[in-house]
Amino acid sequence: MKSKLLRARTARSASIAATLALVVIPGVTFGAAINWLPDGDGFWDLPGNWGGGALPGAGDDVTINVGGAVVRIITHRIGTSSIRAIHNAETVDVIDGSTLTISSGGLGSTNTGTLQANNGTLNLVQSALNNAGGTLSAINGGRISLSNGTVVSGGTLSTATSGAILTALGSTATLNGVTLASDAQYIGSNASATTLVGTIANGGTITLSSAGNATDLLMSGNVTLTGAGSVLMGNGINNRILGAGRLINDVGHTIQGGGQI
Repeated sequence: MKSKLLRARTARSASIAATLALVVIPGVTFGAAINWLPDGDGFWDLPGNWGGGALPGAGDDVTINVGGAVVRIITHRIGTSSIRAIHNAETVDVIDGSTLTISSGGLGSTNTGTLQANNGTLNLVQSALNNAGGTLSAINGGRISLSNGTVVSGGTLSTATSGAILTALGSTATLNGVTLASDAQYIGSNASATTLVGTIANGGTITLSSAGNATDLLMSGNVTLTGAGSVLMGNGINNRILGAGRLINDVGHTIQGGGQI
């Protein structure tokens, strides 16, 4: 009797597994490594541009690396997309109010090209981005939002025409050895905590933007702020520069406004 019951349960489990295996959502795959196919520019939202003929989805790892001397532009032009990780050597341009979210659960992404919010939104959620040799760019009112412990290491942060890169409201992020280009705007949103690691070459402005809650710039170990840029504390008691290490404010770099240090 027990043997028959076991066989029945096993058969039922196999049937359920087979049924689940047949569930397919058209145009989206899960948990795959997906490559950009064209040797040229193109649109993110066309399935034929991707390996497997399906758009990248949540949980997928995307590689965009055409190679060659000409940098290709992959345009994210409509809607909201989510992926797990990206390995980019070209230009990904998030435009026209669309949104691209990279939510990796702490897994690594790499960028040696440009990830750009161009009147769109790029969200990095709990991501570890090796940006060495790459650029994060926000232009034309675009926003790049770092949250849930996202770490950006190396490379350049650049903004223009009312674009901004920020630590999201009430969240946390880390900048490790990055360069802020001339006139770049980085914002520590209200109730956020932004950790700095190593040498931060700041040619722009880092603004602590408390609206009544503690908004922190945290030093991890010995941190050097260099360049001709500024940290703006906004004359708010809840804007704070804290840390157990040593902060070196190099010649030519300024810290302005009232707050706590």
